[in-house]
Amino acid sequence: NPDGVSAWQVATTDQSGADACIWRKNGVWDLNGDGQPVLKDPQYFAKNPKTGAEIDFMDDYAIPFYDKALRAIRKHMPDAIIFLEPVIDMTDPGMSEQPVFTEEQAGSHGLVWAKHFYDGMTLLSANFSRWVNANPVTQTPLAGLGNIQRSFGKSLANFKEESSKMGPRGAPVLVGECGIPFNMKSNRRFRDMSPCTAAMDTTLRALEIGLVSATIWTYCHINTNLRGDDWNGEDLSLWSQDHVTDPNDLHSGGRSLAAAVRPYALRTAGTPLSMEFLPYRKDRRFTFSFRSDMSLSTN
Repeated sequence: NPDGVSAWQVATTDQSGADACIWRKNGVWDLNGDGQPVLKDPQYFAKNPKTGAEIDFMDDYAIPFYDKALRAIRKHMPDAIIFLEPVIDMTDPGMSEQPVFTEEQAGSHGLVWAKHFYDGMTLLSANFSRWVNANPVTQTPLAGLGNIQRSFGKSLANFKEESSKMGPRGAPVLVGECGIPFNMKSNRRFRDMSPCTAAMDTTLRALEIGLVSATIWTYCHINTNLRGDDWNGEDLSLWSQDHVTDPNDLHSGGRSLAAAVRPYALRTAGTPLSMEFLPYRKDRRFTFSFRSDMSLSTN
């Protein structure tokens, strides 16, 4: 920033002429004898200013932020159900993502743990492989479609385990986003949608294995083959203008619907045990098993 353009909207001095920069006041930087800014405390944000101890991002930053934000919302909407996503620290992939709230904090109730889930290798490479992928947590190699789906499903099942620790009563889980790229390298002209359908089935099969609810990203009414979703180079829309062949058909324009449109258990009078839909079978078989609870009414 050789021109010294300020990133702040406030003036560099207040009305009394004193320096108004909050970071300079706290000793993060100062001016040297030549009037040039120099960094004085490079570890300022890595330590607790009150105790001097090393920062725990979740306890020192994330949870206080969550608590303030949730209280602000509930001040106006006391019965709000709030969808909460994790803070992701790319420098510490093993960091626990879920906040643990006490009974006194606003996050102790009324939350939904709404992490996103994507097949990262497929999303980033725009290529789907039935043979090779990577564990979404450990990044260890996975070989074979069955192993890939089971590994993804186990990761999703762990979401529920995480959410049970978020407060005295835990929180339900809804995967806030999941989906696949339709502009795959093997399908640049959108003539063969089979890789996309297989990728979609793998993602949704993982949701079934993990027994978690989800919303598919995304529906974009302006999607085209050329511009995709018209945002950030993404092309994840289940529907595209360029795939419409019959304007009177509700499903016309849909992509990979053979995998995306699938049955599921909406309500269960008991505990779900397993769910599986097999779109590639001729009978498109759906199997659901659960442990019944006779104390529950099904009316």
